[in-house]
Amino acid sequence: MVKVLTVNVRGMRKKWTRTSIFRELRKLKTDICLLQECHVTKNDVDIWTNEWKGQLFYNECTNRSQGEIILISKNLQCDNVQYIHRSEGLLAISFEIEGEKYICMSVYAPNNEKKKVDFFRK
Repeated sequence: MVKVLTVNVRGMRKKWTRTSIFRELRKLKTDICLLQECHVTKNDVDIWTNEWKGQLFYNECTNRSQGEIILISKNLQCDNVQYIHRSEGLLAISFEIEGEKYICMSVYAPNNEKKKVDFFRK
């Protein structure tokens, strides 16, 4: 069984925040975690991946209220992991576990009603 968790973290730019989040995810033995509002940038990815000690897939933020991450635990044996979609508010990866194919998608829709309608019409 694969344990999946999704969390709106409301920012992970501070090291102590990331450390606390990563520690809690390990404690919960989370295999795959979808994080929203990470405020991740391309410059953060290598550092954050090293801190997580597993695989990290990201959707870079464009302001202080965005940025999605999908984390895969180093203990989960999965193959052929790849991005299949990256756009504002939407991050999807595909992977295989024991020959079975899976898709994991993180969706973070806008709060504004008009923007939300436009987001889901895309």
